Amino acid sequence: MEYGIDNFTTYPFLSIITSIILSLGITHIGIFFINITPLKKIIKKNPILVLNSTLIGSYCLLFLIYPFLYLGLLNNLFFKVIAFFLLLLGFLLIIKIISNYNKVLFLSKNYASYLGDDYFILIGIIISIFFLLSLAPITHSDALEYHISGAINLLNSGKFNIDILPMHEKLVGLGE
Repeated sequence: MEYGIDNFTTYPFLSIITSIILSLGITHIGIFFINITPLKKIIKKNPILVLNSTLIGSYCLLFLIYPFLYLGLLNNLFFKVIAFFLLLLGFLLIIKIISNYNKVLFLSKNYASYLGDDYFILIGIIISIFFLLSLAPITHSDALEYHISGAINLLNSGKFNIDILPMHEKLVGLGE
């Protein structure tokens, strides 16, 4: 397929590893943003808020990409460069976590004492269940109809759809 989803997928196990490393790259961007802004003072008062670094990193990345996307200046190579950059940042975060393993272990014990051991175990179980659910294939009709087709259209054309029809393509935004 020239414009299908097969052009943007890999083998299942490699896909899981790649998505985890890409998520860690986005988290690294969020941690960097937290450290250079006044958010660092807020995080020191309430250390569990550092878990929002993935969300903050994704917003930073979308804030930088959106003007190029809106103007139609993106192409497939640009997305591949961003993915390579995120993979590099993800590997750097993995190296940082491994080198600071004792500190990370201490922080997890600190979170456990902050929340209580029972809540920490419950949160771990819930995250594990969500991780297992995320390994399942996409079957939701809404996601199959316009989330995936909109993302593939963005990757292929580098801009939002400007045609009048189909109308569901008008719902595509930065979340794709």
